[in-house]
Order: sequence, then structure tokens, then C-alpha cells
Amino acid sequence: MLAAIGKRLKKPPYQELNADRKEIRLLVLKKAIRSTDDIHCELRRTTLAKRPLPLYHTVSYVWGEDTTTRGIYLHGRATEIRASAEQILRRFRLKDRGRLIWIDAVCINQSDKRERGHQVAIMEEIYSGSAHNLIWLGEDDGSFAQAKTSLLAVVEDASQATQGLTQLRSPLVDDNGDLKFNFEPLSMTHEIIENVLEIYERPWFRRLWDVLARQKLPPLILDVTLLPSDDQTRMAAEYHEAMYVACLNRRLFVTKDGRPGLGPQVMEPGDVVAVLYGSTNPAILRPLQTADHYKMCGDAYVHRIMDGQWMTDQTAQGRKDEAFYLN
Repeated sequence: MLAAIGKRLKKPPYQELNADRKEIRLLVLKKAIRSTDDIHCELRRTTLAKRPLPLYHTVSYVWGEDTTTRGIYLHGRATEIRASAEQILRRFRLKDRGRLIWIDAVCINQSDKRERGHQVAIMEEIYSGSAHNLIWLGEDDGSFAQAKTSLLAVVEDASQATQGLTQLRSPLVDDNGDLKFNFEPLSMTHEIIENVLEIYERPWFRRLWDVLARQKLPPLILDVTLLPSDDQTRMAAEYHEAMYVACLNRRLFVTKDGRPGLGPQVMEPGDVVAVLYGSTNPAILRPLQTADHYKMCGDAYVHRIMDGQWMTDQTAQGRKDEAFYLN
């Protein structure tokens, strides 16, 4: 029906929030039997200063560059919101009951600069006060089923290698926070690696790593439906927390020959991976303008060249050592 009244769509109606009382708006998302049904919802004001808080869910997503709008019914009135937000509301509404959520594109008056500032200032409280944080990675392009299988395979392998994830931190990192876990025993085929990387290359993860690097926020527990049982959810949470510790101030990368790795946050495209005699891990080096001179960026994990395997392969292929200077 909304398509037929597109010209009558209006912006959401907002009443001023009391910043001193830490007021926020929550969106009551009405139930719908069919995914094609119009979206009906209402805004409800509440305060973070009064406990207990209502049982609500926050939504974490990437706005994207698309500025087109779509229509929903807000308080029974045809209203326009960003297309990305409409897509999320359509996906997260339930069939049997309503849902109380907080989504910034609708719950914050985006045209009120002062309100945006107040709401950003209490953003951590908004997210920490929610029952769950719903993650929207984007529409399924057909790869999520394979990614789910691959992620479960990685969790299973990690569980076996770390005594059911009970010894996860010590195999992953030492007391200084340096990565030391040997990923060689993991049965990660090339297909599994590609499927997992496809998930982590989505825009939401790039935004997450940027936020964590800039603001050093506590890690988010991904509340996704890839892991259905409570035990698997617990395992995923423990795995995610340990990986956060291992990835702190580090970044994922892929070498030109397709090897996934984990290196220092300061590394850039054009840096090189070097295996140095006497070192337990490969090093990331940055070429300098002077020939054969490099700057050390830090150590790294690179798949299938750990624990001397690269040296063995180099010898078998008849390659010679290279000498250079470290500045």
C-alpha cells in the first residue's frame, strides 16, 4: 500500500527528549505474518536513569552510502525512513509478537544536531542496557549456509585444540599478549577460509574494527543465529572474547599468494612478510627508500608458514637466503 501513497510520506514525528534524564526512544515493532506485510510500529519514550529498564534489543549495522528512503507506518501514519533501516525492520520483526528495539536511524531525530550529540554521549549506556545486540550483516547472497558450516568447523577444531575452549587464552597468546597459537592442526581447507573471510569482509566488521581501534570499546558478543544451541552460543562467545584479545591492535590481511594472516595494526599494503633466523614468528617489514633497508612493523601469524614450515619449503625449492638491513 505504501507504494501507492509515496508522495504523502512524511518524516518521523519526534517529541523533544530530556537530556538530563537520559531519555531515549524505543521502537515498538509490530508483528507480521508475512515478510511482505507493511511495517507498523510506534515510538515510546523511556529513561536510562530509571531501573529496571524495559526489555529491548539494540541493532548494530552499517548505514551504507544509499540515501534512498522507504515507507513504514509510524503511529498509523505513512512515514519515510532510510532504505537500510526499513530492510532491517522487515528482517527483525517477529511473526507471533511485537518487539521492542532501538535503532539509531529511527529512534534518534537525525535532523536535530543537538539531540544527536546527547544520544551519542550515552550510546554506551544504550547498548549495555539492552537485552541483546542484534547484528545485521546484510542480505544473504547464498553464501551464509556455507559460511555457517565453515564457522562451526573452525569452532570445532579450535575446541579440540584447546580442551573445549577452556585453555583458549594461553594457547592463543602469551602473558605479553603476543600471538603464539599454532593454527597448523586446524583442518581449514581453502574453501573454509574463503567462506569465513567472506563473512568478515562485510562492511559491518570493518566498522567494528575501526571503532575498537579508535575508542578501545569493550568487545561485542555477536548475537547471531548461526549457532543455535546454548552450548554453541557460549562457545562462540568465549571464542570471540579470546580472539578479541588476540586481535587487539592487530588487523587481518591476505598475502598476494592467498595466505590469511594476522599482523600489527600499523601494517599497510606494500609491506612484506619475512621469516628471520632466530624468530618464532614471521615479521612484517616496510621497505624504505634506501635499497635493501626495511623498518620492522611487528610480528605476525601467517597461515602455513609457521613453526619452520616456510624454511623447509624454501630449502626444498632451492631458494637462497636474502640479506638486508633493519632500521
